Amino acid sequence: MNIVMKSTLVMLVCLSMVPLATASTCGFVSDLTVTETAGTTGPFGEVCVNLESSTTALVTFTAAQFYTFVDSSIADIQVNATSFTDAFVSDTTSSSPTAGTGNVNGYGGFNLTWDNGAASNHEDTFAFTVTNTSGTWGSASDVLKANGDGFDAAAHVLCLAGSGCDTSGPEGGPLTFFVAEGAPTSPVPEPRSYGVLLIGLTVFGIVSFRRRRLTD
Repeated sequence: MNIVMKSTLVMLVCLSMVPLATASTCGFVSDLTVTETAGTTGPFGEVCVNLESSTTALVTFTAAQFYTFVDSSIADIQVNATSFTDAFVSDTTSSSPTAGTGNVNGYGGFNLTWDNGAASNHEDTFAFTVTNTSGTWGSASDVLKANGDGFDAAAHVLCLAGSGCDTSGPEGGPLTFFVAEGAPTSPVPEPRSYGVLLIGLTVFGIVSFRRRRLTD
């Protein structure tokens, strides 16, 4: 095996080491950072959207540390479709949530809102699917759109011990309030992915340089 073939093999091995986890990250993310409640700071969680097909998307709400989702309007999105269907997938406590539409305090109306089965059920994760029955989505970023108040997602959160606001409720109990997403973001490769990719490109450059020298 000559040096060109060896170098090419090394490059392919390096590139194959780029984590496949990037394929399982969110295709589109909305960070829940906006609140009108004094004394609280985000992020409170995130909304992850992944396409399962051109017409079906999986939406997962994940609470940040020291917070959890709870009660009415527990998870809310503005679906970018004229008509759609929804289906509950999973949550933390196996409750029986119901879907509808409605106004979320301070953040306008959403065409899909979920109410939890019981106020005592605290959900660290809440997942559901939406199926577009009026068209298709080209990417995960097409699934949501801004509502009339400029928000594409919202949630009802509860402060847990360690949040700094867990005893700030009107009766001295846990505080609950509504939050919405800030600027939507796209997933980026992990730092390790950048490093491995750089190694691969460096090897490729060395191979190209040596091949030019051999042909000169």
